[in-house]
Amino acid sequence: MNSLTTLIPLVILSLLFIVLSHRTNVFQRKVVFKVIGYSVLAVLIVLLYTEQVIDIVSFTLASSFTILSLIISTYTLSYMKTLHYPHTLEILVDVFLYALIAAYAAPNIIILVSTWTLVEILGFMLIKTGEEHSLEGPLTSSRGFLLTSTATYELSVFTFIAVSFFTLGNLSPNLLLKTFTEGISKIQASYIVLPLLLVGFLTKAAITPLHFWLPSAHSTAPSPASAALSGFTVSLGYYGLYRVLNYIEMSDFSQYLGVALIALGGFSVIYGGVEALSQRDVKRLLAYSTIMTDGFILVLFALYLITETQQSLILILAGILAQAAYKTTLFCEAGLFEMLYETRYIHLIRGAIRSLPISSLGGLLAVSSLIGVPGTLGFATKIASIYVAFGELSANIDILVSVLVVFTLYIALSAVIGVKYVTLYYAPPIKPPLIVRRLTPQQQLPVLLLGLTNIILTPLYFHVLGYTWLTLLTILLAPIPLITVYLVAHTASISLKRVEGVLAWSS
Repeated sequence: MNSLTTLIPLVILSLLFIVLSHRTNVFQRKVVFKVIGYSVLAVLIVLLYTEQVIDIVSFTLASSFTILSLIISTYTLSYMKTLHYPHTLEILVDVFLYALIAAYAAPNIIILVSTWTLVEILGFMLIKTGEEHSLEGPLTSSRGFLLTSTATYELSVFTFIAVSFFTLGNLSPNLLLKTFTEGISKIQASYIVLPLLLVGFLTKAAITPLHFWLPSAHSTAPSPASAALSGFTVSLGYYGLYRVLNYIEMSDFSQYLGVALIALGGFSVIYGGVEALSQRDVKRLLAYSTIMTDGFILVLFALYLITETQQSLILILAGILAQAAYKTTLFCEAGLFEMLYETRYIHLIRGAIRSLPISSLGGLLAVSSLIGVPGTLGFATKIASIYVAFGELSANIDILVSVLVVFTLYIALSAVIGVKYVTLYYAPPIKPPLIVRRLTPQQQLPVLLLGLTNIILTPLYFHVLGYTWLTLLTILLAPIPLITVYLVAHTASISLKRVEGVLAWSS
């Protein structure tokens, strides 16, 4: 490849600046080196796309996750220092983020499998680090992650390789090395081995009943790792499923598989939503809401299998990006709660808009996307899902009704969860909160930046796909969540001042 001489130096340059960020102890230098390193990585991804090494799916996910990863990486510096984590946490987080981006930007199946395996190893190490440091997480989270998420993924990968071997008569390196942008020869697979192909990817996506590893793993890991695990890693399940099923001839059973996935997605939406509402640990609440959103995305994937339309694929990507934006924001905000109160229990966290005025704005923007306020990526995904379902499934009323029921449940449950989460900002404390330390605006800034991505990614996403009118529409709608957040924050601040005045007068 002619561009190889350009791409390899960019990889080396990007890694060099990340290494330099770990070699200095000056915060400002660390941030500058990280910004340069991740920016070079973003340029590399753009070049891979323009050279047609990767397709639009890889480009959309890898480039978006690079932006979010940069903010998570800088957030880790303050989190690590404040909560006295070892310096290895910063290194693990950066390598983990790079491995994730490399997996999404992988040009072929062999690089995808290799980088994904590295992601699994690093994810285990990060969860183990959280186990050794956390007072509130279980001590078996890393084992559950390794024995379920990782093991089932390896099972699906080796099943795919075995099916390829028996179908083609030999395991040609061309199958594994051919890029996703090239034409792919379809493989005939028996419906008997289809569950083995699916189980690893559905487990990685934490689909009920294969979800049991996620709540403890995501709540135990350090908050930067939780943000990446929930925002990026679970979506590897859908991404891997999309890539592998492109190799399989699905015409005989795509509709049956789609119906099965709709049922599994519906169970995940109900189970994840109900469990999220019963949690007192804010990170477990977010973890169960991840299961709920994963169920919604699985139904979008089923819609794609049944219809095989470009609009359905766009919806899957929008759902993945929406979850990535608001989950990275809220998990990082949960880390600020740990830093401020040294607890994650909801009943001990109240009035955050006064204690964390800057980061709370980012958190409220993320919650706005979860609820579906117009102008956010969450809103665009929900409204477009209903529109596409009516347009593509009008000839199949039974499936249409099933899909709409799941969408309605997801919209309702996500709104209720969002409203419950908002009480962290404005509700008066049950008792005076024990604030262990004060957090500076600099420490809160990454969460605000992550929150803004819930708005900024929306027009960028539609612009990349070439939908000019949707890009303009989302730009025009952008003030709505900003005004909503301002009004909520202003009202909450006034309410808390009154409560504090009453308490002061009574004492």
